[in-house]
Amino acid sequence: MSLELVKIEEGFMTGSVAFHQYISKSDREIGELNAKFRLKRKQQKEQEEKDKAKEERRQERREEENKKREERMKSKEDKEEEEEEGEEHKRRKPKERPDEEVKLAGKRPKKHSKEMHRKGEKQKKVMEESDEDK
Repeated sequence: MSLELVKIEEGFMTGSVAFHQYISKSDREIGELNAKFRLKRKQQKEQEEKDKAKEERRQERREEENKKREERMKSKEDKEEEEEEGEEHKRRKPKERPDEEVKLAGKRPKKHSKEMHRKGEKQKKVMEESDEDK
């Protein structure tokens, strides 16, 4: 088995060809290829910088949107807490009512229940007794 050198390239599949056994180039062609290679590298670096700047702007926008979203959620939660506190306050301080209305506000007997009939009889007795005392 015998090996022979065919091609020498800078880098791996990315650099310029330093030596090729079957293709020979003049100094002028080599200079043009090197100029194209440098231009290509320069453009790649510029594009990478643009991409990096674009990604940074995207990231900043995402962070700003997240902050705004958090502020909206926080203000929404604050409003809900205020509403809940207001409702609790209303529940804690019932309106002042006369005693009879407070009793009636609890459970009202049905129209034709025995309980209502008994209350009616008791009220009549109380009224009669107060009339007799006078």
